[in-house]
Amino acid sequence: MTVPAVVVFSYGCWYAGKLVRLRRARGKDRRSGADQQYGRALVEARTYGCRCVLFLLTLVYISIASAPFEVFGTRQIVDTHYLQSDYDIVVREEPSREYSRTHKSMLGAGVFFLLLYPLGIPLLTFLLLRYCRARPLYDEAVSFLNCGYTQRHYYWEVIEMVRNLLISIVPTFFPRNAALQSTVSQTILITYLVALLVSQPYKKRCNLLLQCLQLVTLWTLLSGGVLMTYGDLGERTKTPIS
Repeated sequence: MTVPAVVVFSYGCWYAGKLVRLRRARGKDRRSGADQQYGRALVEARTYGCRCVLFLLTLVYISIASAPFEVFGTRQIVDTHYLQSDYDIVVREEPSREYSRTHKSMLGAGVFFLLLYPLGIPLLTFLLLRYCRARPLYDEAVSFLNCGYTQRHYYWEVIEMVRNLLISIVPTFFPRNAALQSTVSQTILITYLVALLVSQPYKKRCNLLLQCLQLVTLWTLLSGGVLMTYGDLGERTKTPIS
């Protein structure tokens, strides 16, 4: 959970140090064209730092963005509700509707991190994509995110991030119903596949075909898991005929 904050803080420190060094170098250099060199160096520093931060955030996005949702998953054992991810934490006890102090504090932290990571990282990515699109000087900072998409669909990587997040949090909301997990995940995949075929955001058609193949493969695996689950259940419920 602290990885993005450490990454952004480290980049801030690095960029501040780089800016101080560039300003000192510009103050000592009185040659003509020094200001242009300073401007180019500043753009390169911003581009490099932004690219590194975005790469690391997108790399760890799913693992950290799905963590805040675990605060909302509970399980009832007899008359006591426990946190699904940690059974040492009591949420509430029947018949009381009052949540425990520990869980209340965790809910507050969960809402904060919910806004910061699952919503904040895609929003930050979209804003940087939009900013760099309007300023071609910084286009290299986000080139690894939009190089495969058309100019009109420069934001499509953000939709990919949201789709992966939705699939990863399905087990948190339906922890004891494998069939429902598969059904919701399949619905997300089919909806995304339809949006993909309608929008066709990729520059190359082969990328579109590969993405469709991946979605169909995932859908088939989920369907097979559901069939195997119901098949095992049917075998266990059979009664021998004498």
